[in-house]
Amino acid sequence: MILQILFLAVLTNDALGNVNILTLEGLQKELLALKESYRFESTTQMKRISQLEEKLAKKEDVILALEDSVRRLEETLKTLVPRTDHVGSRVHSVKKRQSGVMPAFSVYLSHNSNLGAGQTIVFDQAIINEGNGYNVYTGMFTCPMAGLYLFSFEVMVMGVSDNTVTGAWVDLVVNARNTEDGAVDAHHQVQELQGGNTVVLRLNVGDAVWLANRGANDHVDGSTGLHATSFTGVFLHA
Repeated sequence: MILQILFLAVLTNDALGNVNILTLEGLQKELLALKESYRFESTTQMKRISQLEEKLAKKEDVILALEDSVRRLEETLKTLVPRTDHVGSRVHSVKKRQSGVMPAFSVYLSHNSNLGAGQTIVFDQAIINEGNGYNVYTGMFTCPMAGLYLFSFEVMVMGVSDNTVTGAWVDLVVNARNTEDGAVDAHHQVQELQGGNTVVLRLNVGDAVWLANRGANDHVDGSTGLHATSFTGVFLHA
């Protein structure tokens, strides 16, 4: 197109029949200006593209850094889950303490009982049963709050006749595992004896604690008036 314009300009004559040199020179100048403008715009566009590429590279680096941060956070969360479970249990215990519900029970046997091997001694009368952890029908205490507990028990035996041994060997059992023992034997009719023990244990929620007889033909005495065969447990602290 530019060559056609130049060609037409060369053929243009003025009134004297001379070639119009001014028109040709003007077109040459315009051509040079167009070339310079194109070169400037091309350079500007290349710089702009280069700048955009640099920004894109920086954004990619940021994205990679964020992905790495997310991965490390996920790994940290995996280690925190067990801790939060433990903290939740502690918070639950604290709330119960703050609400005034501190597990504690004291129960006694209201009747005489002949016991077989491994038989649970069911203390059927409750003096106190805060938190309802002890069951007077099964003889078991089920831990409602994790923490440190003190347990104490006493069993009473009255002698039935001279030279006849009457008594019991009692185990304090936690989740079917013997943890403490107590024993008492009466050898004479006039004897009234007690035997027992005391222990401090750390329990988790749901742990079961009870007293079980060890011998095959043992005997303990109970009464509604004399609470000499008894079992006590109390929460100390978390």
